[in-house]
Amino acid sequence: MMTLSIREPHIGDILAGHKRIENRTWRLRALPARLALHRSRAGNPAGAGMVVATVTVAEILPAAEALARFPDQRPYITGPWCWVLSDLRILPRPVGPVRGLPGIFHVALPE
Repeated sequence: MMTLSIREPHIGDILAGHKRIENRTWRLRALPARLALHRSRAGNPAGAGMVVATVTVAEILPAAEALARFPDQRPYITGPWCWVLSDLRILPRPVGPVRGLPGIFHVALPE
């Protein structure tokens, strides 16, 4: 599955359901896109290196449009591209450890 590595505290905020916007400098080619979320090892947090959830990237917006449409997400919007996350599914068992990579990378998830 296509996988995106995210650092703390952002991955924790996504898993808690608070953060529904992920900021990137680039866009995905096809939407909607289902992605696995990998907890980055940066800072060595608990559970680092594990794939912990999946989400759907429903749309990608410029920061100004994201601010207008999702004012409750203001603390999380920095842009330039705001990936709107939906349908968060936390995995029953984290997968890994997996070495994270920049951008999108592939991880085989159990069915």
